[in-house]
Amino acid sequence: MISKEVISNIDFSPLLEEILEQGKTIQISLSGMSMFPFLRHGDIVQIETADVEKLKIGDVIVFKTEDKWVAHRLIKRNIKQNLFYTRGDGKTVKDIPITPEQIKGVVTKIVKSRWKLAHFAVGKCGKIIACCSPIVAMLINWGIRIFYRKII
Repeated sequence: MISKEVISNIDFSPLLEEILEQGKTIQISLSGMSMFPFLRHGDIVQIETADVEKLKIGDVIVFKTEDKWVAHRLIKRNIKQNLFYTRGDGKTVKDIPITPEQIKGVVTKIVKSRWKLAHFAVGKCGKIIACCSPIVAMLINWGIRIFYRKII
């Protein structure tokens, strides 16, 4: 019998940071649904080192919190306070602000996804998604509630 052990992505954090600092790219599998409907649990994304000065609204950035790495969309930047604001595409509220030191990379490519919308998550469509994602999230949540009411 093969035993499975779940390893937090924070355990690999120093190694991943070192690889990115060497200018190499990494590919990781996403977990969670905060970026739904554009990115889903199990999608594999390519991450490159981020030049924080060149980040644009709509980019999907990867940043470090206390206990994990998070990939969310950049929705606002406060240059005076040097803070970045992000939000998951499936969320209606923004995350707490992050500092440039927390930013580890930027998603540059969707390597593998079972979802056709995933390929719109990066690139030129990102800015549009950044503006529309709260509306999309509300519509999806509304649709799910209606669907579950019909089932129950």
